[in-house]
Amino acid sequence: MAKAGSNNLTKTGSDNPPDDTMAARHDYDSNPDKTRAGKLVSSYMCQPESAAAEFETSKLIYEAITGRSQPKSRDVIMYRIMQSFKPGETTPEEANRIGYELAMEFTNGQHQFVVYTHEDKAHIHNHIEFNSTNLECDGKFKNVKDSVQVLRRINDKICQAHGLSVPIPKRKKSLSQGEMGAIKYGKSFKQRLRFIIDAVLPGCKDFDEFLARMRAEGYEIRCRGKSLEFRAPGQQNFTRSQRLGDEYTEEALQKKIEGKHKEKPSKTVAKTQRSATDRNVNLLVDIQEKMQAGKGKGYERWAKVFQPEGSGKDAEFSHGKLRV
Repeated sequence: MAKAGSNNLTKTGSDNPPDDTMAARHDYDSNPDKTRAGKLVSSYMCQPESAAAEFETSKLIYEAITGRSQPKSRDVIMYRIMQSFKPGETTPEEANRIGYELAMEFTNGQHQFVVYTHEDKAHIHNHIEFNSTNLECDGKFKNVKDSVQVLRRINDKICQAHGLSVPIPKRKKSLSQGEMGAIKYGKSFKQRLRFIIDAVLPGCKDFDEFLARMRAEGYEIRCRGKSLEFRAPGQQNFTRSQRLGDEYTEEALQKKIEGKHKEKPSKTVAKTQRSATDRNVNLLVDIQEKMQAGKGKGYERWAKVFQPEGSGKDAEFSHGKLRV
């Protein structure tokens, strides 16, 4: 079972909290204990180690070329796609290839992206980060109203071609306007909670294991009578599971666990120590190298803006700021 849908397309903007910035996401996504020391990471038109810096550099190029900018509350630097697979149905290597296919088709090959495959849990899953700015640095990804439906259709088509099942549960309750707005701007605690539950539940043998796994994902849990409630880090109030839909009530979740055939999770690869990596990425933009790498005209335009002939200055990008 592979899922990629409405609860899996989220944004990272300039006003995200410190633990949800591009650098923080990269640190989490690239964790060698989850990605087999980086062997389960693939990328398109960027280097995984410097993807965060490259994404922000392209944003500066976009602003220089177009003269357009967004207020922090609406400024999107990158998008994340979450894709999970049924335990035992695919290998981590195949999951990474499928994630790459999904990102390539969804972005039409017009945006840089990195695919991180995590194998540390019973359910193999992908974290796909793609740049909101296109390769030419003259346009942005248009997150239209039906983007998530398009994402689901592409996901289903690719996974079916690989022989994977793709059941997608139907939501029985419509969402409020406020919730739809939170989803649109990638700030919905409910949607993220739905995805985590959908990803964690298939590998659980009983309800206690499910609760333990949700706590491991960072959720605080409390049970009051028949009410099962979750609170994510940074969330002010608890979310009642029944508010997520009929299929997320405590009773429904327990029935799902009881109805699942018990599968033994495959042994995870032994943990490897993370090699020391210099996170202070400095990107020296060389126009010839970028053009040869197929980066597009955006870099040529950037060089003309930030490296005028005879300036004798090199451009460096460090810690999200441009120095000339």
